[in-house]
Amino acid sequence: MIVDWQMPGLDGAGFVRMVRSPETFPFPDVPIIMLTGHGERSRVIEAVQIGVNEFLLKPVSSKSLQDRLVAVLTNPRPMVRSGDYYGPAPRKLMPGIHADNDEAIANLVMLN
Repeated sequence: MIVDWQMPGLDGAGFVRMVRSPETFPFPDVPIIMLTGHGERSRVIEAVQIGVNEFLLKPVSSKSLQDRLVAVLTNPRPMVRSGDYYGPAPRKLMPGIHADNDEAIANLVMLN
């Protein structure tokens, strides 16, 4: 499902939180690829923390989008619940990153 919407008061993060609510949303396991023009580190971390499967920064090539679509459909990660989090099981931390050096990095998963 590809969604492009214009709902006043609802941003991308709010939309993801709405979808990742199994108690109220009928398809909370649907893969979510966030396309955004905001690539700040805090936004990437937030996207991971709220349950986005993949994150792409605009402008995005059709090849990159196709690769991510294929990845989420052919290699789905199991959905997990941990506290308030409901979403894809986190990937391992990126090689060479030491989570104990940076609290924010502890929540960052590899997005490639």
